[in-house]
Amino acid sequence: MDVGWKLFKEGELKEGDSVFAYEQTKGRGQFRRKWISKKGNIYVSWLWKAFPWEERLISLGIGVLLCKALNQLNVPVKIKWPNDLILKEKKVGGILVEERYNCFLVGIGLNLNFCPKMDELEREGLFPPGNLREVVSEQDPFLFWIKLKSCCMDLISQLDLFAGEEFQAQLNKYLAFCGKKVLVWNGTEQIEGRIVGVNFRGELELFQDREISQIGSGTIIKVLE
Repeated sequence: MDVGWKLFKEGELKEGDSVFAYEQTKGRGQFRRKWISKKGNIYVSWLWKAFPWEERLISLGIGVLLCKALNQLNVPVKIKWPNDLILKEKKVGGILVEERYNCFLVGIGLNLNFCPKMDELEREGLFPPGNLREVVSEQDPFLFWIKLKSCCMDLISQLDLFAGEEFQAQLNKYLAFCGKKVLVWNGTEQIEGRIVGVNFRGELELFQDREISQIGSGTIIKVLE
C-alpha cells in the first residue's frame, strides 16, 4: 500500500485505479501484522474517494462487494467479521483500509494459488490459511484480478442499494459462522458467545448469558462448535 500512496502523491493513481503486485516485501494486515505475500497470489491497492457507507462500515462494505463478485465467479467465500474472507472455514483473504489526503486506499489480499503455513504466522490462535486453487481455474493472479475487478465495477453502480437495512441484510447473508459459538479477541480479552449477526453499526452481536452483547472491534479467533 505504500507504493499506492506514493503513486497517488505523484499524480499517477486516480480514483478507481488499482496497483497490482505479484508479491510484496512489506505486506501488512489488521493490527499491522505481517501479511505473508508469496508470488502467485493477489495483492492489490485500490483507490476510492467516496463510499456509500459510514467510515466504520467501509471494510465490511468492501467485504460485501468482494463476496458478491466472487460468488458470481463461483467462488463461495464469506466474511469473517470484520475484514477477512473465508472459504470452507479457512482464511483466504483480507481487507485493509487506510485513509490519507481525503482518499481511501483499499488493500486486498487473496490467496489464489498458495497460502502460508501455520508455523509461518506471527502468533497462535489464528485461523488456518487456505487458498482458492480448488475452486478457481484461472491460475494467473493478474488475470483473475481483472475478472474480479470487472465484476466489482458492475456491482458498484448498485452500491446505493446497499444502505441501511438492505446493507445489513446483504452483510448478514455473507457472514460466516452465523449461529455458531465462537471465541472473539477484542484486544484485551477473549469473549465467548454464539453469533447472532452484525447490526447496522457494524458491531458483531453475540448471544451469551441469555442476552445479546455487541462487540465493536476485534477478531474471531476460533469456532468452538
